Amino acid sequence: YRPSARTWNSRLAVRAAEIGDQEALAMATGNLFAQALNARDRDEMRRLRPALLAPITPETSTKSLGWIHYFLALDAYVDGRLESACEHASLSAEKAEAIGHQFMLASAVGTRLLAQSARDGVIAHPALAEALELMRRPSVQQLAAVALWLVARYAAGVAPEASGRWLAHAERILAALDSELWPES
Repeated sequence: YRPSARTWNSRLAVRAAEIGDQEALAMATGNLFAQALNARDRDEMRRLRPALLAPITPETSTKSLGWIHYFLALDAYVDGRLESACEHASLSAEKAEAIGHQFMLASAVGTRLLAQSARDGVIAHPALAEALELMRRPSVQQLAAVALWLVARYAAGVAPEASGRWLAHAERILAALDSELWPES
């Protein structure tokens, strides 16, 4: 998500709209939204929200709908609309399962757990176990860090002394590309 990525995604969005490529438009808009989210730029997120919603039509591909609902879940989470975040994350997970997209499924289920835990004030062990299992499959650095962060949140209530260790390991994963992603111990 370097500044040049914003330029490329903006150009992709414009060109995809010109030629009517809804999947590329959804991808570019989602990437722009992710950049705004990571930058904590709520104004940009508000500006992009209508562009996220626009491609939702009966012709929209399942893959595009999955990513659109994923970003709408994150948007709702950031705005504190936790029930909406859960609903969008569940819709994203359904779409991901339908097309067998492991990364999207893991991302959606992790986001749903994040929203549910904020809404309910607790992380249920079965939901955590499901999320961890799904997040392990793609072996992606960021998913591993988020999974360990969720484990740390869970551990804070049941084993506070372990919580800090999980957070520290998540930080190491993000800091070093060659980190061990899934410490079995």
